[in-house]
Order: sequence, then structure tokens, then C-alpha cells
Amino acid sequence: MSRAKQPRPLLTHFLCLPLMTADSRSQLQESHQQFSADILTSGPDGRGVVPEKAIRPLSTLHLTLGVMALQEPEKLERAQKLLQSINPQSILQAASAASTEGGTAPPRVPEGVAPLTISLESVVSMHPPASTSILHTTPVDKTDRLGPFCRLLRDMFQDEGLVEDDGRPLLLHATILNTTYASGRGANNRRARGAKRGGGGHGSAGGKITFDASEILSRYEDYVFVKDMRVESIAICRMGAKRTADEETGSVTEKYEVVGEISLS
Repeated sequence: MSRAKQPRPLLTHFLCLPLMTADSRSQLQESHQQFSADILTSGPDGRGVVPEKAIRPLSTLHLTLGVMALQEPEKLERAQKLLQSINPQSILQAASAASTEGGTAPPRVPEGVAPLTISLESVVSMHPPASTSILHTTPVDKTDRLGPFCRLLRDMFQDEGLVEDDGRPLLLHATILNTTYASGRGANNRRARGAKRGGGGHGSAGGKITFDASEILSRYEDYVFVKDMRVESIAICRMGAKRTADEETGSVTEKYEVVGEISLS
């Protein structure tokens, strides 16, 4: 008799590196505005390639290190306590050793570890470009510490049973467009069906909108969204961004609720 398949856990939170910071804001606002304006006017007959809601707000930009099922308050508290116990400088030192020697550094508190600085470059499709629903930009770290740093963090939470292990390698990316957020009923889908007739994005009411991103990827192959921004924190966020007012502009945006956060410095 075959063993019953275990149900997939309900995912509630994610471990991440937030990317919208005081250091990155001005660069990201300019590049995001340019990208958005292009996407919303470069489709057939000057229409958008996808509905506007598919473009993710800057305030949601992050690098996901792992997803979590923290329905029980006790499990959420364990995750928060583990985050607060982390010494980011020590992990950065270990990441430096892993990137240069392929090994790990001793777990001592380092002196004078350089800040983790990255750039966000190019536009990449999560699926075959001819029919995709998600575009993202790629983090680039000249010191090659970002990958080892994120894997070490993820492994700490996986070892405690707090981050789900899907058996796949960690793909660091910042989602900038996802048509899932524009796939509801109503005007957005009417616009999407119109784009389908013209050769742009398409989808049925309530279904996933896909589009041909080939030209977009070509235009943005060397595009830089932000250059040399300092990664400032590690956070645990609740899934499902909520509408809120931007602290600086007062305009309505979306943000993930942060349930735990520590500084890298």
C-alpha cells in the first residue's frame, strides 16, 4: 500500500533582504518610473504590454531567501527569536571565506567587514520569454558574497524547520512584474483580452495573463535599476502585500508587514 502524500503546508511568511531603502530610493524611483512608463505604452497601438497592476510597487521589492509556514504563534516566535540571535557580520565573514576559498570561516565576530553592496541589473523572464507572466531583475555583487551569505541564512532557518526546503537551488531575484496581481475580474482582464487581440498580453477572465517579453528583455538587457546600493537588513515578512500610504510621498502603495527585522551593521 502506497503511503498517502503529505499535504503541502500553508505558506504564511518569507525570509528576505528588503531592497527599498534610504540608500536605494532615489535610483529605484527613477529607473522604476522609466521601466513602468515603457511597459505601459509600448504595446500594440500604444497600449500597455500588461495591465498596470502587474507592475510591482517599489515598496515590495526584495530578495526572497525562503518561504515559511508559520501559522502557529509558537513557530512564528521561534523564527523571530532565531532572527534576533543572528550575527550578520559573522555570516558575512563566512560568506567571504566561502566565496574566495570554497570553505567556511570560524564563527568569531569579525572586525571591519565591508558592507554588502549590490546592484540590480537587466530584466529576466521567469518563464520562456514568448509566453511569460513574471519578470525580475538580477542582483549583482562584485565581491561574490551575496550568494553564500543568503544560502547560509536560509540554511540556518531550514535546519530549525522554519524555512521550507523545496530541493531547488536558491535563485536570487527581485520581481518587478507579475501578472498574477492583474488577473482578477473586471477592467484589468478586459484590457488584457484587448492586448491579446493585438499580440501583447493575454488571458481569460480570472485566469493568468501571459505575454511575449522578448523585445522587453532585449531592450533591458544592460539596464541598471540601482547601482551599488547597500543591503541594510534581514527581515521576516507576512505574505500578502497590503495597501498603505507611502511615508515620504503620502501616495497609496503596497507593503509587506514586517514581523521581524535586524540590521546588517
